[in-house]
Amino acid sequence: MRNPLPYLKNKTLIPYTLVLLALTITILPSKTQLPITPQAPAINLTAETNKKEYYIREPITIQGTYTKDGEPVTEALIAMQILDRRNSTFAYRTITIGEPQQTWAVAITDVKITDFNNNPITKTKTNSQIQLKITVKNNYMNQITVTMAYTIYDNTLIPIRSSAGKATLAPQASTTMISSVYIPEWATPGKAIISSNVYTSEPKDGGTPYAPERLDTFYILRNDQLEPPYSPTSLTHKTQSGAYEIYLRTSPDNYAQPGEYKVYIVGTLIPAIKTTAATLYTVLSEPTPPQACFTYYPTKVYQNMTVTFDASSSSAEGYNDIITRLEWKINDPYNPRHIIVEGNPPNPIITHTFQYPGKFTVELNVTDSEGLWSTTSKPITVYPEFGPTANFTWTPSQPYNGTTITFNATISTLGWSAKEQRFSPIIQYTWNWGDGTQNQTSSPIITHKYVEPGNYTVTLTVLDSAGRTNNISKTIEVVQYVPPPFPWDVNGDGYVGIDDIFEVARHFGETPESPNWNPRCDINGDQYIGIDDIFEVARHFGEEAP
Repeated sequence: MRNPLPYLKNKTLIPYTLVLLALTITILPSKTQLPITPQAPAINLTAETNKKEYYIREPITIQGTYTKDGEPVTEALIAMQILDRRNSTFAYRTITIGEPQQTWAVAITDVKITDFNNNPITKTKTNSQIQLKITVKNNYMNQITVTMAYTIYDNTLIPIRSSAGKATLAPQASTTMISSVYIPEWATPGKAIISSNVYTSEPKDGGTPYAPERLDTFYILRNDQLEPPYSPTSLTHKTQSGAYEIYLRTSPDNYAQPGEYKVYIVGTLIPAIKTTAATLYTVLSEPTPPQACFTYYPTKVYQNMTVTFDASSSSAEGYNDIITRLEWKINDPYNPRHIIVEGNPPNPIITHTFQYPGKFTVELNVTDSEGLWSTTSKPITVYPEFGPTANFTWTPSQPYNGTTITFNATISTLGWSAKEQRFSPIIQYTWNWGDGTQNQTSSPIITHKYVEPGNYTVTLTVLDSAGRTNNISKTIEVVQYVPPPFPWDVNGDGYVGIDDIFEVARHFGETPESPNWNPRCDINGDQYIGIDDIFEVARHFGEEAP
């Protein structure tokens, strides 16, 4: 019989080959099973604006949805960056959907504004510069590089300034970003908002937030003399599960670019799933009239007082426009004035003196380089002159007879003199003590001593440089001092303790001539509170009154 495997010379190998073949057949599965790859979640982020075209100062809503596998996301960060047609950043934001509970990689530890002498401030005026200081800390144990960014919004949510910078942070280290910020004349007075953010890189480049934004506020005023007006913080955004809205307005700034603006949105699911979206809107370049606005100070005007009017808060609203003409009408029947100031730009300051009390109006017309104009007017109440107002206090408030009492009339207030055109200084203080004596002095502070206890009516009469007087009377009770039967109990609580020693020590070195003299601390009655008085109280330490 012919060998079926002629290439095998050793027939004894055949059984082993068959066994190996059988084993091979045995270990192979009957059907090949490929590994199953988990399917990535379907993340969907959208972005759109409520309109496609906007005019100057128009409100914008940037809105969208955020879903995962068709379900609204409940915890996420939404980062936003808007670029104008020059690719300069118009605004940054980082808002939160839900309340993610986690330790963030970076903490924004401090945000403050200062003047250029590094003094912290809470308010500033238009047409001024401030310093913004933002401090962040690396919470990680390894070095990281961060992009620090901010936007300052005025009270109507118009971005005033946006900027960003990179920094490398060592583990657990902090760094501070310092920026000089100009507050323009068009900024709306009231509470302004600082949005501080930290990203891996800018959102336009797909950067994600290291932490939620931090919002801080300060006040913008029209001039230094005005107090911050009450103004609630504007609603800056709104979120719910799977949806967001961010609010802001277009800018009237001379340097704001009309044209196409690009909105970049980066959504980050907690902990680290990222997706992006983008949209566009257009700012229209249309002729826009300027905004006429002025302030005046002092804000309370008296007869024959010179008032300063300031139109620097008027603003040219159109792109590349400037104000070229200011026209003032001061409707003062005793001294009417019509003032026209031209320039590139014109001087915004004028003054006027109202010689008589009454109610008047001041009008301002503002014209820009396109020939467009607007007007505004304000009522001015001018009050009549008035004299000084006398007032005083004294210490100690409960004096004993024989002790020195200090009377202080510095709280008397000055009156306005139309003749002198100033708040006239007080030149004379006349004191009637109610005990048959009186004093006259040019100083508002004086001392007096009553020999006998009793109630005394003290009358102060003040005289100012315009010859006007005013007086006030107050009753002072002078108490008879009777040494207590248990004198070491200085505070009268029935026990000699450490508080009694402290009370004597607090008046150490005083005599009856001292303004805060307390005769109960003069234990030995030598008219001087010294170390022997302290020792005397200490000698009876722990005793109780009989």
